[in-house]
Amino acid sequence: PLLAAVSSAEVAAHAHFVVYNQTFLKAEAEWLKEEMAALRTCISPQRRQSRQEGHIWII
Repeated sequence: PLLAAVSSAEVAAHAHFVVYNQTFLKAEAEWLKEEMAALRTCISPQRRQSRQEGHIWII
């Protein structure tokens, strides 16, 4: 019974990790889209820098 409890806890933890990963990847994709748009419109370096710092902070 103990082993079953441990493995189900592991499965739950893994499922949570997968969900977290997907959420993170979606945020990452959104950020990349914004970066590409910023490169296309060539906005000011200051704004791009603050955006990157914000991204690093999210991680």
